[in-house]
Amino acid sequence: MKLFRFLFKKIPPKPKERILYAITNGVYMGICVLFIKPKEYPKNGKYAAIAIGGKDMDGGMEAMDIPAEDVTNGIKNKILDKIRRVPVELYKLCCDEYEERVKRKENNNESTD
Repeated sequence: MKLFRFLFKKIPPKPKERILYAITNGVYMGICVLFIKPKEYPKNGKYAAIAIGGKDMDGGMEAMDIPAEDVTNGIKNKILDKIRRVPVELYKLCCDEYEERVKRKENNNESTD
């Protein structure tokens, strides 16, 4: 039994699919975050997410890459607070929106070079 406790203690917490999290502390306080396909991440040490709301975004959405260490610490320290599970259709729309915003951001970077 001790072996199982030892093994499970070492696994860092990860965000769950279709769960909307609220950031309850820090610079991004008040923003809601939905992680995009968290089972496929972290890639390059970052999780893909779409941020919703927030005073700097005028209530809009923003595609973000959040460092895995920040996500793990946020879940451990209750800075990322689970709000609710979003419906499948809404989750798919958010995933598509994330992809679209990443493409737009890449196109803008290419056109400025």
